[in-house]
Amino acid sequence: MSVITNFLYYIILPYVLALVMVRLSDRARFAHVDSSDIRDGHLCEPPSTDEPMFLARVMDEDFVRSGVTATLLSLEHKGVVRIERVPTAWCRPRINDRMDEAHAAKTLAQRAAGLERETVRVSLASNVSTKRLTEYERMTLDFVFVDGRASITAEELAEARREFPAYLTRQSHCLSGKATRDVQERHLVEGVSPSLFWLAVVLLAFYALVAFLFVGYDVLPMIFFGLPGLAMMVAYSRPREVYTVEGHALLVRCHAFKRYLVELTSMRDARLTDVALWGEQLVYGVAVNAVGAAPRDLFPKIESSRAPAAPDWYVAYVRTHDKKNASSRPSHPVTVQ
Repeated sequence: MSVITNFLYYIILPYVLALVMVRLSDRARFAHVDSSDIRDGHLCEPPSTDEPMFLARVMDEDFVRSGVTATLLSLEHKGVVRIERVPTAWCRPRINDRMDEAHAAKTLAQRAAGLERETVRVSLASNVSTKRLTEYERMTLDFVFVDGRASITAEELAEARREFPAYLTRQSHCLSGKATRDVQERHLVEGVSPSLFWLAVVLLAFYALVAFLFVGYDVLPMIFFGLPGLAMMVAYSRPREVYTVEGHALLVRCHAFKRYLVELTSMRDARLTDVALWGEQLVYGVAVNAVGAAPRDLFPKIESSRAPAAPDWYVAYVRTHDKKNASSRPSHPVTVQ
């Protein structure tokens, strides 16, 4: 077989099968929304007066990050929290003679990556009464302000996710359980969709059979590039909750509002600190996944380890400079009379 045929079969076809399974699963769940379902084309106002966390759960089962971000924006709109952009906290990693060249270069790269960067800080307003907050809002504050802090930055929250994974996982499960119960009590979802697992197994077996008999197993290692697609196909074949008529109507309104924000506004690139400019549209835009930049501000990816290494001459220069500064410091504290 030609290289193009092998490429299409082993790499492209698994992802095509995954997309087909996603479409079949959504139709079985009554969760598929076509453009024909949106009668007016767009919806220029929030789809409902429900809380942002609730609408985030209606849109997606994996909703915690978008729901927490939308709820924080709502709390800032109410004056409960303050979200501002501040320079990132930069600690100066030291370089000494015990480091090898690779470690020293990586340390310098981390030092350079911390310069001229900004982060987001969320601060709790003083004299906040929890009695006037909803349960979603209290749970969001417990999720963000770890250890009872009154202020936290996005980088500190990322550190807390590494230091206290059990606590934040428990808070995520509490939020997910609360939203799921509310959706079920409103009769927006009920039951489970029919299992498509055996269909996925038949497709997977047929795929492997054709690979061995017709395409050729001499290029079988190429299948590793398509394994994520096959895994997605099997994952989306599991039974999932089914939307009722009321739930599907609310889902359609959410998609209509998302379509309005994406196609007719410039809110897609709005930041977490732009709530004063956009107001409730930004709050509900984050809830319906129309704004991707705001959740990334609160939950950033740490990419300092990917920074390019510093050249050898600069490593030697900084090492000498740090050693000179260390020798100029007094070995004992100086007491001022």
